[in-house]
Amino acid sequence: MSADVFREEEAVKKVTFGVWKQILKIILRSKKELALLLIFAVFMSLAEASTIPLNAYAISNLIETYNESALLPFIVLSVTQIVVFAFGVFGFIYFGSKLETQVRYTLRKESFKNLQKLPFSYYDSTKQGWIMARMTSDTNRLARIVSWGILDLTWSGFFMFFTIVVLFISEWRLALVFVSFLPILLFIAIIFRKKVLILNRKSRFHNSQLTGLFNESFLGAKTTKSLAIESELSDEFTKEARVMKKVTLKAILYGAIFSSFLLAGSYTIVAFVMALGGYFALQGLVTMPILFIFIRAAMNTFE
Repeated sequence: MSADVFREEEAVKKVTFGVWKQILKIILRSKKELALLLIFAVFMSLAEASTIPLNAYAISNLIETYNESALLPFIVLSVTQIVVFAFGVFGFIYFGSKLETQVRYTLRKESFKNLQKLPFSYYDSTKQGWIMARMTSDTNRLARIVSWGILDLTWSGFFMFFTIVVLFISEWRLALVFVSFLPILLFIAIIFRKKVLILNRKSRFHNSQLTGLFNESFLGAKTTKSLAIESELSDEFTKEARVMKKVTLKAILYGAIFSSFLLAGSYTIVAFVMALGGYFALQGLVTMPILFIFIRAAMNTFE
């Protein structure tokens, strides 16, 4: 087994925290972009969470009982929200893309510097295609995951926090029902995400092997034709491509199953909230706008 294959198979099985520590140092070199990205993520999550009480305000003052004096504030708040969303989307896309570009640039630069320092024995035991895959497609993917992953994690985390705060302020009993389901969905997410992560790593592993075969075919084209071994190399490539296809489709399958479970769980929460909230509404304990807040929050949280 070649050294690159051994390293990659080991990487599939475990998380190397030392590597992520180095990546974190690279990210922190772009402190300005990172800070602004986080600010815009929190800003957008707050704006997103505010749409729920704003709609409840409209139901209460413009639908249930028409209050003309409430129309102008609603219009002003809605227009303000549109402007805030436009500004926020521009901000996190701009700074997210900028952070991604800088991380990608730094990763490639540092990787190339490190390649110059490695001994000849490394190149004797490592395929050039494997190195090319790491320097090109994998750095792209890693930079994208790091930059937009930070955005998604920050945005979703704060959106969940702000939403839960709004729910507890509105009706703490229904909020407890909502929150009680979250650990179950989190447990399901951890199980599926771990499986999908392993499969995606295997897919990247086979992708690097294919890249290596591509590179070797180009460099050894004359030798291949001289020895008439095109069919053997083609069979090897086809075999590797089929394995990658199988692993990738399996990852897609698990991802689809995970999405289905998450969607089913979210609508289970909606059903419980509607049932309990409807009972509270009939008893006069909650109003329809409050019930709307919980239904909308349950649907928005897991979309």
